[in-house]
Amino acid sequence: MSIAGLTPARVAPGLLVALLGSLLLLDNLDIWHAGDLRDLWPMLVIAFGLQSAVEQKNRRFGWAVAGAGCVLLLATLGLVDLRFRDVWRFWPLIMIAGGLSMILKRGDRGNLAGGVVLLVLGSYFLGSNLGFITVSLRRLWPVAVIALGVSMAIKALAGRSR
Repeated sequence: MSIAGLTPARVAPGLLVALLGSLLLLDNLDIWHAGDLRDLWPMLVIAFGLQSAVEQKNRRFGWAVAGAGCVLLLATLGLVDLRFRDVWRFWPLIMIAGGLSMILKRGDRGNLAGGVVLLVLGSYFLGSNLGFITVSLRRLWPVAVIALGVSMAIKALAGRSR
C-alpha cells in the first residue's frame, strides 16, 4: 500500500534513524538508560544503505552498504567475531557481488560466463581466506579447461537446435 508514492521501503530508513536518535536522546536526558544501545551505530549505516537501495540510481551500492552495516552490527553486538585487521579477508565478496550482478542482470545474457567466473573465483578466494578451502589454485586450473569445454559443447548444441 502506498500513499502518494510513499512505500514502506522508502519510509523505513528514515524511521530507523529517527528511532535510534530518539532512544539516544532519551539516554542523554537521563529519562531512559540506553545501556549498550550505543553499540547500535551500524543501524545508521544500514539505514543509509537502504535509502540508497530504494532509490533507482544507487541500488547495488545501497545493498552493499546495508549488508556491510549488518555485518558491523553483528560484530558490535558480539554475534560475529570481526576484527578490523581481519576485514581484508573478505575482499572476495566484491568479486562475488560483481559476479551475481552480472548473472542476474536482465536482458543481455552476454555477461553470464563472466559472472560465473567472478562468482566461482570470488567464492574460492573467500573460502581460502577463511580457511575452508585448502587446495591451491594452481592445482585447480584444469577446472577452467573443463568449463571451457562444457561451454563450447553447450553453444554447439544450442546452435544445432536452431
